[in-house]
Amino acid sequence: MKIAAVHSRLDQLRGAERAFLNMILYLKDRGHEIDLYTIKASEYFLKKFKEKNIGVYDLQKEKNKNPILSLINLYSFHLYYLIKLSREINKRNYDLIFVHHFLTSPIIPFLKYPCVYYCQEPVRMVYEVNLARVKLAHLPYSYIDKFSVKKADLVLANSDYTREYIYRVYGIFSITNYLGVDTNLFRKIEIEKENFILSIGVLHPVKAHDFVIRALGTIPKQKRPKLVLVGNGPEKNKNYLRTLASKCDVTLEIKENIDDIELVYLYNKAKVTTAAHMMEPFGLTAIESMACETPVVAVREGGFRESVVDGVTGLLTERDEKEFAEAIKYLLENPEVTEIMGRKGRERVEKYFTWEKCVENLEKNLRKIIGKS
Repeated sequence: MKIAAVHSRLDQLRGAERAFLNMILYLKDRGHEIDLYTIKASEYFLKKFKEKNIGVYDLQKEKNKNPILSLINLYSFHLYYLIKLSREINKRNYDLIFVHHFLTSPIIPFLKYPCVYYCQEPVRMVYEVNLARVKLAHLPYSYIDKFSVKKADLVLANSDYTREYIYRVYGIFSITNYLGVDTNLFRKIEIEKENFILSIGVLHPVKAHDFVIRALGTIPKQKRPKLVLVGNGPEKNKNYLRTLASKCDVTLEIKENIDDIELVYLYNKAKVTTAAHMMEPFGLTAIESMACETPVVAVREGGFRESVVDGVTGLLTERDEKEFAEAIKYLLENPEVTEIMGRKGRERVEKYFTWEKCVENLEKNLRKIIGKS
């Protein structure tokens, strides 16, 4: 297949961006011809695509020559660049367009080829009451997003939870296409465990790192592990978490801008990985940790209910700090249980959550649309 892959911005290495990168690289390895279109890409992504001989068209070096656009709101400014990308795509011949990320959805109505939209999640700050701060400002985007997504020939979701969320927001039925892990990279390595637990995710309230800190604060001090938090974020969020950790007498270390190799070492050194993210659509953290044979303690919400098997590959709890802490404490005190859960976690990942399986399913879903067209 000749595919145009579109992602609005590839300038941060977060879960959604890492997922997109792996899907594109694995599709390329399966013999497909791929061109990438983006508004902006970092050197890291450009290097990865260049290594696979994937053509990249990006607008990051183009300067806006229309001063009027600087006076228009962000949505219009972003849409302007997406329309420019659509014109470049429509000049060339493709079997289909693969669109990724909610900020990219407005490009869909402008594309003349069959379109598959991979929806990691509808934009939560727009559609969730608890997260929406300025509702009136989001109205234009909400209208454009709903109109655009309905124009896609097929919508894919990263979990059954997200598939149901997509129906509630857009009124359309999507197909679950689980994400994966590079099991050659994310694996158990023979290094000694250290007395810390891991929490991974951007430093944003929705990732609930503060919940983990408060939970750890309820564990008796002599048994309380250190918390290593991996994620980027503004200084004010770091200060908030550090202040909270000090108040709860929790030893906290924040790591930023780490690569996958260091991440693998952290998964292997940690005794437990925590996942308390609020209604996480899927959560790569859980399956990456399981691939490294480190059990997961997660809240019984969102996509974690599909990746973590309670009592088998980890423990699921309600969003209750004491219950969450008890689950962590149980695993710390029972290393033989964590070892068994670790092996079971690896087995589950190999069966359901590899990039090979993800892209094999993705390829089947893409071919469905070509067949219809």
